[in-house]
Amino acid sequence: MPVDRNNLGNSVSENRIYAEAFELLEKIHECLHNEIEAGRFSRNATRYVGFETQYDYACGIGVTQTAYFDKQGIVLERLSALTKAFEQLPAYKNLLSEMMQSSVINEDPAEFLRGTFIPSILPVISEDIENKTLNKENMERAVTTLIGDLFSKSLRWDVSVWIKGIRIKEDIGKKTIELGRGLSLRRPTPNDFAYEFPDFLQSHYAPNFNDILSNVPDAVLEWHLETNARQNNGYSQVKNTIEKLLTCLSLFKLGCIYAIKTKMRPESFTQKTGIPRLAPFRRVTPHSYEIGLDDISRLKRYIDQTEKWLSGTRTRKNPSSEAEIAIERYRDALLAEESATYIEHSIASAVMCLEALYSVETDELRHRMSLRTSAVLRHFGFDPRIVYDVMRCAYDIRSIFAHGQLLSEKKKTDFKTCGSAQEIADNVLEYARISILAYLAITYSTEIDKQGYVDRIDQAVIDAKGDAEISNAALLVSAMSPIH
Repeated sequence: MPVDRNNLGNSVSENRIYAEAFELLEKIHECLHNEIEAGRFSRNATRYVGFETQYDYACGIGVTQTAYFDKQGIVLERLSALTKAFEQLPAYKNLLSEMMQSSVINEDPAEFLRGTFIPSILPVISEDIENKTLNKENMERAVTTLIGDLFSKSLRWDVSVWIKGIRIKEDIGKKTIELGRGLSLRRPTPNDFAYEFPDFLQSHYAPNFNDILSNVPDAVLEWHLETNARQNNGYSQVKNTIEKLLTCLSLFKLGCIYAIKTKMRPESFTQKTGIPRLAPFRRVTPHSYEIGLDDISRLKRYIDQTEKWLSGTRTRKNPSSEAEIAIERYRDALLAEESATYIEHSIASAVMCLEALYSVETDELRHRMSLRTSAVLRHFGFDPRIVYDVMRCAYDIRSIFAHGQLLSEKKKTDFKTCGSAQEIADNVLEYARISILAYLAITYSTEIDKQGYVDRIDQAVIDAKGDAEISNAALLVSAMSPIH
């Protein structure tokens, strides 16, 4: 839809630059059209390769087809001379003059127009000419982008992330799940795997078919995201925001959630981004979960709330908070290749996650951590005696692994009262997930530190009434996140 010029701001300078830039684009379109009609630019046929596939959500990728075809197009030669000719246009000089009079522009106006703006919009205009159109919406978008770059306005990014670990239930089907604030989740479609490239670029950009087969996503996250920065750290801001969202999703239910491909397209001529590529195949733990219609409303609330909690984890003097360390160990228990290879590594990492939240002493770690975990988890409906026993078994397994040993068949029988190694791992990972959310909720609402949190738990163990803050946090977390 057309860009609303009234939303560009109240600055007279911006409005004048907008008007002059729009007139310049119309003049460039006219000049380029005349040059092409006069035969001063050649047309050639470029060899393209296209890839299409049949895809079914339940069965995966089926029949694939690769085809070669030719595309006719205008060859924009003599770009340097062409740009110099545009610089003689009155509209160009008027735009440059307006830009130079503005005191808030950080770019060199002449260099920006010559080296960035003109080269960026020429392919768009030439495509319009080839299609025999004058697409004013494209021109408005280009000028709005120009204004945003010049005046360092907030930058919109269109983000697409292929993720593993979340499956979409049949009751949602092919519908897109709208999660608010421009965020959505959907099933992959055949179009996600299709591409076309000039044949000479295929070796540089086209994904290997075997990589595609090994990296079919379970879902696609799409996001219209805004950042304040238009410099190099804008790209880093987006990456950090995506990582925070993936952390949120890995804590919503017990899930091994990770990205296998990320595409970030900014509405900017100056912001540089990486080429989206499929991640190498990786081995991870088998934990995943499904999203159905019953999950959507609370998932929306959960993401809003958890992002606030995570944003507050660095408000203290610590460069890396206990919550961040715990989350890193939780993700290691799910995502590390060692965790996929050794169940003992997954258990050890999950136990260390809980240590980051519950341990402040150096003695009686096994007992104290098991007791505190059970004291918190009872507010979520868990039997504290079972939690205590499972935690003691998990801690012993962690100690065995820390001393360079794996569980022998004989040692496995020593823990049979707590279940199999996989059952112990699943339980401790769930304890870790819930404990992280409880810790975030309580420290965010009370602003107490880890020592204060542990003191509350210890007091609640001997107090028949328990702890009201922990109970309230349990109610809040249970309302947003499924507890098993």
